[in-house]
Amino acid sequence: MAHLDRWLSAMLADQRGRPPEDARRVQVTILASMLFGAVGLPLALRCWVLGAPAVAGIVMGLMGLGVVNVLTLRRARHVTAFAHAAVSLLVSLFVVAGLYSGGFYDPSFSWLFVAPLLAFLLTDLHGGWAWTAIVAAVTVSFWACAALGITIASLIPPAQRGLQGLADRLSNLTGLAAVATAFLFSRKRAEQVLVEEVAARRRAEEDAIAAAIAKTSFLAH
Repeated sequence: MAHLDRWLSAMLADQRGRPPEDARRVQVTILASMLFGAVGLPLALRCWVLGAPAVAGIVMGLMGLGVVNVLTLRRARHVTAFAHAAVSLLVSLFVVAGLYSGGFYDPSFSWLFVAPLLAFLLTDLHGGWAWTAIVAAVTVSFWACAALGITIASLIPPAQRGLQGLADRLSNLTGLAAVATAFLFSRKRAEQVLVEEVAARRRAEEDAIAAAIAKTSFLAH
């Protein structure tokens, strides 16, 4: 945790001039992009090994867009738009994973529900609920396909589905830990900003008192 904190501090060294809320969103977006890579790279490798190079290419393309989004975000003025872009890339990645692994009834489909949590952290209340509605619509769409008999064939061979199920559950656990880490860093950032504001206010009050005492002393003499 300490090493990650120092690395993030170095990454955000050029963000000091931003409003505190924007700096917090940049920090959480970087963490979300790390999650994006942790999920996307193994998925792309599995797709390639299982003979689905087109899916692997789509995943790698989404990861490339995620890298571009983070690099551009650090210099952008409107942080919220790039935060929404990060969530949209995550949702796209999870949809591709759902199509790859068999759709609604596959355990990996639950990855999709991480996206609204990140949206609440990265954007605001309205943005979080908007992404909740989008994810709900995607979920209903996948369910409707299954209910209407539209089969989404899994690319995973039956002999490997047990191992894939284990990998999906471990990935879900890692994803939840990453979201919790992003929340803790976000809260730590808010606490740090509050401490800095209180210290600045205290210094201003002390300076005002010192100036008043000096003025009184000067008038008294």
